[in-house]
Amino acid sequence: MIGRVRSLSHHGLFIDFEEAGLKKRGLLHWSDLRKHPVRPKKSDLIDVEILRSHEDGKIDLREGESDLLQLMAQFEEQSAKGLEELREKNKESLGY
Repeated sequence: MIGRVRSLSHHGLFIDFEEAGLKKRGLLHWSDLRKHPVRPKKSDLIDVEILRSHEDGKIDLREGESDLLQLMAQFEEQSAKGLEELREKNKESLGY
């Protein structure tokens, strides 16, 4: 699931996310964060998975498997391709 970095602490990143329609917050420890060329900052989006839910309501997270930059690049590529197809169809239907 995709979460948003709420804040940073010496323990790790506090991440806001939704699960089953409920807004939740969990901690992604620095040791559970993969190496990134740029350190995540407040308001960044990050893929997370629930590692453990404690009885006191605290939630431990780990970084998800998907690479958001790769997903974004795929989305941009597919969008550009779709837009080009639409342009071609418009040209054909309008006789350009």
